[in-house]
Amino acid sequence: MWKPRKRGGRNGWVLPDALLALAVVCLAVTLTQDFLQTSQRLEQQRQARLTAVRREHDRALLDWVAAQ
Repeated sequence: MWKPRKRGGRNGWVLPDALLALAVVCLAVTLTQDFLQTSQRLEQQRQARLTAVRREHDRALLDWVAAQ
């Protein structure tokens, strides 16, 4: 993808290339971390909603059984 630059008699990565690569890695890590945190938060909200609905359904069944 990226090719090391050849300037003068030196081979290898120059400082701007290394900094650019480091910035790309940092961005990827940051975006991945944000995605995981968002996914975890949404899953916790979904689980809380499911638990509330299940409890409400159980209460309705208990009320129905008590009325019988």
